[in-house]
Amino acid sequence: LINLLFESVSNRKQRWHYSDLIHYLSQDVLQTICSPKDWRRFVKKKFRRREILFIDEWVIEDVTQVMLWKGLLPALWSRGVFVIVTSNVAPGEIYLDGLGRDHFLSTIKIISEQAFIYDLIDDIDYRQLGEVALVNPLLNVKANFFELNVAALISDKPLIKATNKPLLFHNDKLLGVNFKQAITPP
Repeated sequence: LINLLFESVSNRKQRWHYSDLIHYLSQDVLQTICSPKDWRRFVKKKFRRREILFIDEWVIEDVTQVMLWKGLLPALWSRGVFVIVTSNVAPGEIYLDGLGRDHFLSTIKIISEQAFIYDLIDDIDYRQLGEVALVNPLLNVKANFFELNVAALISDKPLIKATNKPLLFHNDKLLGVNFKQAITPP
């Protein structure tokens, strides 16, 4: 998802996986950060105004990261840097029950109240359904909708139905795979 978002914008941008960003910040940056002013200097040096920072799999894992983000996020926001993250954690559950979480509650409140949050969580955990046949939009009435609308937005070439499974269809820009068959060992 973060790759699709990253590729869809032409602004100046940076993309980081969370663990890589934390490694970079903890190895090269934290040694020079002593105050909020230092974070503002760092952000001014590394980011342009209205730049977009994409972070994949954002999560706070310990009190050191709480203190890092407590200083870094306000510096990014004051510089006008847009921060887009994917996360498996809702804002209210960030670092839940973690040591020193109370130092981060004001930032969590800002995120909860001012961020655009789009929840992709489905009420059904499809991994728990086992062998139940899931509806495949390419094998029923909804196939026409996919082929005529979604596929047409991505590619002007017709979809070619595949003869070998788990491949379902393909063309110059689309590849449809039966995911369950693809990941199930023979």
